[in-house]
Parts: sequence; structure tokens; C-alpha cells
Amino acid sequence: MGRLMGANAAASYAPTATWASTGWSNSLKEFYDKNMSSLIMNQIDLLKYLKEKGRVQRIKPAGKFIKFFVDLYDVNSGGANNEDGYVASAGASNGIQGTVEWNRGFKGSIGLSLEAIKFGKQGEGGFVDMVKHESESLMRSIENQAAAAFWGDSIGILAKHSTASTVTVTLVQSETATACHPGARWLTEGMSIISCSNLLEADAQMIAAKNIVSINSDTSITMSDAASGTLEGTTAPYFVQHFATDSSSGSGGRANGSVILQATGGAAANPSFRGPQGLTALFDDGTLAPSVTNFTSTNIYNQGIDLTTYPQWKSYVSGNGGNARALSTDLFYRVYGVLSRRAQAKNLVCFMNFDVHREVVALMEPFLMYQARQLKPGYEEFDLMINGVNIPIKIDHRCPGYIFMFDPSCLTIAEASPLSIDDTAGQWRTVANKTNYEQYFNWTVQMYCTNRKKAAVIRDISYTGASL
Repeated sequence: MGRLMGANAAASYAPTATWASTGWSNSLKEFYDKNMSSLIMNQIDLLKYLKEKGRVQRIKPAGKFIKFFVDLYDVNSGGANNEDGYVASAGASNGIQGTVEWNRGFKGSIGLSLEAIKFGKQGEGGFVDMVKHESESLMRSIENQAAAAFWGDSIGILAKHSTASTVTVTLVQSETATACHPGARWLTEGMSIISCSNLLEADAQMIAAKNIVSINSDTSITMSDAASGTLEGTTAPYFVQHFATDSSSGSGGRANGSVILQATGGAAANPSFRGPQGLTALFDDGTLAPSVTNFTSTNIYNQGIDLTTYPQWKSYVSGNGGNARALSTDLFYRVYGVLSRRAQAKNLVCFMNFDVHREVVALMEPFLMYQARQLKPGYEEFDLMINGVNIPIKIDHRCPGYIFMFDPSCLTIAEASPLSIDDTAGQWRTVANKTNYEQYFNWTVQMYCTNRKKAAVIRDISYTGASL
């Protein structure tokens, strides 16, 4: 978890007092809480779909963890028999306990100056409009950061670069069966990022943050200034999020205190990325190594389940050894067949991005394998048809260059706290030594999979990316 700054947010401050809450401000909180908590789910296509399917739930944790039962084998006590045959002994389903961290999610803050507050009060509804503008800006920031979290490999890598010692940075776009580097797909203009090596350095080494000025294409961005220092350049090829805009430490600074990714004893056995787990990590068979080379804690990556002991705890992955290949109808049939045979998966859905979807359209149209589904007047949505079964196709531009096919019943979005204003010490806090005020927001959320067999992924897809 980290700090996301809305517009006009102060850079170096510490809360020392509170701005007294009133009935009016409480009403304002109630209004914004309801709107922000519902809007954030609708802004992210994957979460919107899972919400529609009833997969957003309040889960009672076991301390700081969510524990759930995973079925590995079905009951083996029934079968064909004759009139005088013996009944098999009663059996029980065989499973294991999965574990994911519960205390994950997103935090953020917005700020207003005293001058802005006074100016806003001059016009009818002016102050409310300013708060609305700042809140919506923060929500968009959280939405952008959530992309890498919900679609990524669960360790917080936003992008990989090949040249970070210049203002114009070249990004690696390689979404294969063994690595997920989606170019600029998870980056946005204005985002504060920093380079780190495959050791995921501690925050004390990560104070030279740079801002993204512009995104030029899928593989090129322009930074606020050239990267410099021993921890940047080609020796530190990974971009991660940075929440601080200053490099001070101590009680008033937030640079060294904002944990993003952190090594443990010089090795990345326990990275401290605090966002929820992503689909790329959840739907895997153990072949997709996380973006860093020495990430050794595979049990964390696999929700606490050891793949060596329980090799059946995996999704079906259709790869090509890291080599891109054209889509074919055979790939879809194989994936559908595996899901139907291994897990009796029902109500399947496909998720992909726009670029991959264009390849699917080009492949399927000549075979008339689409079926239009009438929605509102003038709108149509297309389903993939396999063996007479309709499989909805959903598009999320944040999705990596993969095709995810899964039964939504295997996924759960666990919300401990919807996106809302933190009022534990009063809604507005004064900024130290300034006539400014700040307001904190919190969204505690986690995503986990209870049955990997009900999910499959097609990787190593050859597609043409559209210039951003």
C-alpha cells in the first residue's frame, strides 16, 4: 500500500491536528463514500464483471490472513455396481488450506489550501465542487495503480526498461509464457516511478523518483529528467511506483517511509508490495516466473500452496516456450476442452485487451463463430461459441497480451473496507506549519482464487499493438 497524491496535495507534511467534523462534513463524507466505492468498481472492467457475478464479498479473516479450502480430489466412494454388489466405503473430498494476506489495498490523500477553501466558499457549492474535483482525480490515480495490481504478477512491477539513463526511455514489451512485461500498458502520464534492480531495494535506496511527462507509444515514455545514480540505468531495469515527491526522511518526510518493494537480507524472498494479487499470478501453472529473477518465495506466489507437493494446484497454460505464435481455433478448442474435462467449469468468460481482440475478430469472422447478443437498442455484445456454448468476450485495455478464460466462481474480491474517507481522527487534518488541510482515503481489498483448475490462459500470442 502507498500514498497517492491528488492535485494540490502538499509534498512534505505530517498531520498534527484535526479540522473539526461537523454534521455538514459528515453528510459530505456519506455522499462521497457511496459514490467512490461504487464508481471504482465500475471503472475497472474486471472488477465490474466480478461484481455483477456476485464475486465481491466481505470475508471474515483469520487475523491478517484469509484462509480458504481448496478441493484437490473429489470423493472416491461411488461408481458402477450391480444389484448384489458391495457399497464402497464412505470417503471425503481431499483438499488443502490456501492462505492470502488480508491487509492489502490502496491508500491516498487529497489536499486543499486555506485560500482555496475561502475562495470556494464564495460561490454556491464551490467548496463541494473543489472536493469533488480532487476526489475524482485521486480515484483515477487509484484506478491506474490498480491496473498493475489486479492484472499483474503480484509483486508490483509496472514496466521493464532497457534504457533509463536518458529522458526518453525505451520499454520492453514481452508478454510471453515465462515473463509479463506489458510495455507502457500500466503506466500513465504524471505517474511517479523509480527504477529498481531484481533485488527490489529498500526504500532508503529509492529516493530519486521521476515523473512520466508523456507516453509516446507502447514502448516509449518521456521522463521529467534523465535517470541517474548507481541503482538506475540498465542495472536496475524495473519500474515500480513511488508515492513520495520529496527525498527527506524523518517525521515530516514520506520518501523513506513509504514502503513499495523491499528486499530482505539482500534477497527478494519477501517483497513488500501491498496491493492485491493479480490475475497473471493467480492463473498460472508455475512456469511464469515473477518479473524479478530471484523471487524465491513461491509459496507466497501460489497462495501458500506448494506446487511440488500439490502439482494439481495449477491452471492450464497454453504457451509456446516464450515464442509468439498466431491465434488459431485449435487453441480455443483445447482450452475449452481442458476446462470442461478437468474441472467441469461452467459459465466461462474470456478477458483480453483491445489488441488481442482484433486478432480474435480477424480469426473468427470467416468461421462465423460469433453470436450477437442484443443489449440496449443499438448495442450488441459478441459471444465466442464453442460446441454450442456461448462464452462472453470481455475487453479490458489493462489486461496483458494474454487471453484469460475462466469460470468466475473461482475468483473472489474480498473487501474489508470499500474506498472511503478515513475519519478515525476527523475528516480533515491540518498540514504541519502550513495553512493547508488534507484528507485520507482507504480501500482495503484482496483478490484470490479458490480453484485454479477452473481457469486457463493462452500466452505467447502474436498481435500488433496499437500506438498509444
